[in-house]
Amino acid sequence: MALLIGAQGASVLVADGAPPLVYQRLRNVLPDGMVREVADPAEHEFDVRYAVDVDDASGKLRILRDEVVVDRALHVRGLCRKLRGHVEHQIALHARTAQFVHAGVVGWRGRALLIVGDSNAGKSTLVAELVRLGATYYSDEYAVIDDEGLVHPYARRIGPLHDFRPTEPLSPIRPAVIVATTYDPEAVWAPEVQHGARAVLPLLDHLFTTHDDPGRALRLAAVLAPTVVTLQGPRPEAVDVAPLLLDFVERTISEEAGAPYPWRDPRADMVAGDPGWAPVRARVTIGRVRFRHLERPFYFAHAQAKALPDDIDLPLRDVELAAADLVEPDRVAYVYHHGYAGSTLFGRLLDSPGTCLAYIEPSVHSGRYDDPTMRKLLYRTFTENEVPLVKALPHEAVCARRHLDDHPGARAIFLYAPVEDFLASVLAHGYRHEYVTKMAQWLDRDMKFDDPADAAVHCWERITAAALDVVADGRLRTVAADTFFADPAATMDATWDWFGFSPRDDWQETLEQVTSVHAKQGRPFAFTDRAVQRAEYAATAAAWRAANGAVIERGRATIDALARFSV
Repeated sequence: MALLIGAQGASVLVADGAPPLVYQRLRNVLPDGMVREVADPAEHEFDVRYAVDVDDASGKLRILRDEVVVDRALHVRGLCRKLRGHVEHQIALHARTAQFVHAGVVGWRGRALLIVGDSNAGKSTLVAELVRLGATYYSDEYAVIDDEGLVHPYARRIGPLHDFRPTEPLSPIRPAVIVATTYDPEAVWAPEVQHGARAVLPLLDHLFTTHDDPGRALRLAAVLAPTVVTLQGPRPEAVDVAPLLLDFVERTISEEAGAPYPWRDPRADMVAGDPGWAPVRARVTIGRVRFRHLERPFYFAHAQAKALPDDIDLPLRDVELAAADLVEPDRVAYVYHHGYAGSTLFGRLLDSPGTCLAYIEPSVHSGRYDDPTMRKLLYRTFTENEVPLVKALPHEAVCARRHLDDHPGARAIFLYAPVEDFLASVLAHGYRHEYVTKMAQWLDRDMKFDDPADAAVHCWERITAAALDVVADGRLRTVAADTFFADPAATMDATWDWFGFSPRDDWQETLEQVTSVHAKQGRPFAFTDRAVQRAEYAATAAAWRAANGAVIERGRATIDALARFSV
């Protein structure tokens, strides 16, 4: 079996005799339509011939180009990677109907944004972030530009951006902006803007060319120079630069067309009109909001750190315009807690289609509560009868009075456990030390906490004190975690009554479904686990308990006070 690999008038033969995996990998990785099997290579024309054999002396696999050894590899996978690089390089050098540039490419509003750079310069990282913001993936390695100046797609079938490959064929598009940049974590994005002949110099520096037609590159430069703009300079993180690049492309396109700027992204109207598009991250400093489409967004907060291919990142100004007609509801339900008391499970059980739509610890609520647009987007529900419920982050309990005052029809629950249980849970899990320390620092920025035990106690006392400060108003009631775990059905019935919700018809089925697996850790879970864990954690905090009797006594007095306001 031999493979004939071709694109843009160039062709490379990979002769038979190589390990089968080599042919399989080339077919799987290279863009669609480039690779085909040929039975008799003599019947076909090609520019370069590659073959693979084994060096008898060293036992290494060898790559031969036109009978000359050009590379070696110890194993087949390494050979596949190197051979693919050689093949693509020869295709780029011998292309007759287009020229290849070492660059990543995305499409935006029908124009191309080219990111020139050598391998390992961060092109793929920046391309990936641009695609997550809504740009169309064309290539992360080569910009294929024909003699008319149009950029063609070169999307590998397997690679870092495999998930972003377009499902339909892409049309060639004209370049609008070239970016010549290198990654510098300390950099501030302040690029030089180049026009005319200077704008195409970075592209020519990364052009694959031969000596057969030296004027070809200059003819391409003459086609592109009148219209392209180049941004040149070091960049910080891709997540910070990508929205600024798209904004610059929009401005460039608008200026060319004589259209008013800023252009408004039509997807903003889509997300504002569909409550399934939940805001999962707001980067107000650079004016962007990320949305994720979810069937019911009751548990999206813990999965939001990593962007997904279908996420939509939009300009904040467009979102604000699209959400202008949304109305923030008076009736909102809140669940507050100090952490590690079963609050995620509690919030999931409250979620009931047609009655209550629960949001579990949405970070946009914590970080952007003062932004009315974020609140209106977050408090949307699927039906008029549903009440939005926010299971807040632990430190948000100190904001409970403000939340309730802002929504006259709001009610709240505070879920709590004894201070020694909370502390033991924190100390038994090392990853929680940093979390509670940061939370304590957030609650009191002037204080310093070197001991996670001190930080944990401080958090518990500050948060429970905030809850006690609100219960007297009559709009917050309490639930003990021990009571919830001992009798979840009765606890949920009382909670539904307090909120004015109708109990779920599928209560028992829902209880079994959401309690069989731990909400955050994915391990098997049962309500009886709490008693087992308490016994295990007790040993962790035994020394602390012996030395801090006064703190435990204060905690028990707080527990007694909270219990008087139980649902």
